[in-house]
Amino acid sequence: MITAVKDDIDAISLTSGVIGSVEEDEKRAVAVVQAVADFGIPVGVSIYPPLPGTPPQRLKDAGACEVKFNIEAATPTLFHEMCPGLDYAATWEILEDSVRIFGRNRVFSNVILGLGETDARWRPASAVSRRSA
Repeated sequence: MITAVKDDIDAISLTSGVIGSVEEDEKRAVAVVQAVADFGIPVGVSIYPPLPGTPPQRLKDAGACEVKFNIEAATPTLFHEMCPGLDYAATWEILEDSVRIFGRNRVFSNVILGLGETDARWRPASAVSRRSA
């Protein structure tokens, strides 16, 4: 299918929800990136961040040119309330590691606003744009 549209597309974007475990999701993303790398089209990946202490180097090695790991909520308190069992600080750590691995302007994130944060409280979460730009 990619062969049929190769000349008409500028990039491929992979987005995934976690099916099974975070580790399995990352393995699937790596396999897909490897499978499409030979087409020479830039591939971006948006998955749940790898486990703490596991930088996304495997995605880079597979051929991904950019990544997106979502912060989800503007504050640690809201994050823990909305994403129980997940690690807010580890997500920031992975984002920072990703800038080192992928380079500036190649690392992205989303923050869901309207969960109860004030304008003043969400500004720290916007720091990701300053860190990777």
